[in-house]
Amino acid sequence: MLSSAMWLEINFFQKNGFDNTQINNIVSKSPDVLFYKVDKTLQPKLVILQEIGLSSKDLYKFLMENYGFSGKTMTSNVLLLQRGGLSDEKIRKFILQNPMRITRNRGWIEDVIHRVEKYLGIPRDSGENL
Repeated sequence: MLSSAMWLEINFFQKNGFDNTQINNIVSKSPDVLFYKVDKTLQPKLVILQEIGLSSKDLYKFLMENYGFSGKTMTSNVLLLQRGGLSDEKIRKFILQNPMRITRNRGWIEDVIHRVEKYLGIPRDSGENL
């Protein structure tokens, strides 16, 4: 039996355009999602992903391929890329190419940006770095 908190998560997904099959797939892939706090974990993460242009279909793909959704790393990395001059479209493409990358530790993203700058000569604030 699902608790009232778990129903909040399910209701949240429904309100954000996910159908029952998608919700079932997400929960089957990562049951922990039912224990996330909507206002502290799910909503802020989905909002930042929606703000950079991820559609409902993109969000579903992201959730199906991403197990680190509950951490703060994703938000921090998106902000790092934005401060580095990348457009929301480039960040969206970066995420969709491999959704797990955006949840890797911040040091990994900083290292990639540094290597592109050092070895390819593309400044981090050019908007072309990744």
